[in-house]
Amino acid sequence: MAFLHSSISIYNFTQKIPEEYEVAPWYGFKSSAITYSYDDGSSNHLLKAIPLMDKYNFKGSFNLITNIKNNWDGYREAAENGHEIASHTITHSHLREQDRATQTQELKESKKLIEKMIGQECVTLVYPYCEGGDLDIAEKYYISARSCSHQYISHNPDNMFDLSSFGIGNESNHKTAQDLNEIVDIGLKQKKWTVFLIHGIDNDGGYSYFDSFELENHFKYVQKNDFWVATFRDVSKYILEANSLNIKEHKNEEGNIIIEVSTEYKTEITKLDVPVTVSRLIDYHIKDLTIMKEDDLSEIKTEIKEG
Repeated sequence: MAFLHSSISIYNFTQKIPEEYEVAPWYGFKSSAITYSYDDGSSNHLLKAIPLMDKYNFKGSFNLITNIKNNWDGYREAAENGHEIASHTITHSHLREQDRATQTQELKESKKLIEKMIGQECVTLVYPYCEGGDLDIAEKYYISARSCSHQYISHNPDNMFDLSSFGIGNESNHKTAQDLNEIVDIGLKQKKWTVFLIHGIDNDGGYSYFDSFELENHFKYVQKNDFWVATFRDVSKYILEANSLNIKEHKNEEGNIIIEVSTEYKTEITKLDVPVTVSRLIDYHIKDLTIMKEDDLSEIKTEIKEG
């Protein structure tokens, strides 16, 4: 019996902030976000992709099938260096074709093993064959999930469990650095999040391999432009926190501002530990800003503008 993925999951948060404030859609008021998401644990992910990303100070998401032989030591080192290790389930089988007990095992046990072997949280999911199963099961263990319908993602998506991606490589229409540059240029123009789905690198046996020379030329282009390059996990966390942020402001007689920050989004799956960028117009007589935040909130980065 097949259980279909629910059609929508809307997070109807109400962002309550004073009119003097602006919460950045993307970290650091970058115009657009990019994530490089690598599937299946192909050998050149560790040998070529990670060293190349580190060269440009980019961090990627590496999505493992847990019942195959993985270089856990290598991925643990990558995670310690800021890369994400995420779930691609246990067996890479169609979730829609599985009963609820099997879906639960695929999602729960892959997460559990990754966290055990890597020593860090596993909070995002990549659907095998780009199709999810029962939404309530995924929501129990993860904060977001990746599909691949070749669409850009807004800073306030309707469904955190159907976040799209662009497949690249020799089996796709996107084979060169220029192809990738054109994709991210549109994302930049639309001020949206671009996620790339990557399998093999340099014909390492992975599906639809992408040339590392072309990938590096693309990285050079991205580095020169106004992109926030981050893991799927970190951009997901930023979206959830930024769109549910509440700010209360108090002024004292000395001309100082005290800011109380909270969020409507609550989960036991993870902590919101990705800094959110907030700006405020400051009058000339204001001398200082003090930020008070909930314990489970990340750092709040403030940008002071004269006005």
